[in-house]
Amino acid sequence: FDPLVMVDWVAVDEPSKILAVSPQDISRMEIVNEDYLKGGETYGGIISIISKKGDFAGMDLPSTGIFINYSFLDEKCYVKDLFDHLPEHPDSRNTIFWKPGIRIQYGNTEKYSFTAPDTPGRYSIITEGITTTGELFTLTSYFEVNK
Repeated sequence: FDPLVMVDWVAVDEPSKILAVSPQDISRMEIVNEDYLKGGETYGGIISIISKKGDFAGMDLPSTGIFINYSFLDEKCYVKDLFDHLPEHPDSRNTIFWKPGIRIQYGNTEKYSFTAPDTPGRYSIITEGITTTGELFTLTSYFEVNK
């Protein structure tokens, strides 16, 4: 699969445009050399170019694009509030719930709720933790979002 190519966290629909970017305008490149799945799309990794000035290194972006401020993994972020006022824009989160620091006593249960994503597909719930004896554990379960 072709990689997802981004400049300043914006997907570039024509990766050949990257060749016109001056190396002097680039702060750094971040590369994920693993397959990346987003909804029904599969990418052969991610190439993310970060410009020095946050100006897309002078690249022209498609006029049909929209900007979405991603705020995932921020403990102060209330996702419901972020997206309720944007009903005309699709929900593009790749992390729909993040709750660090949960402490559950043996024999007790905890319930958490979240708003499911708009994109149909199979999603995973991954719970990772440490037992009181110091053992690491991971639990994975799945749910489906249909149209």
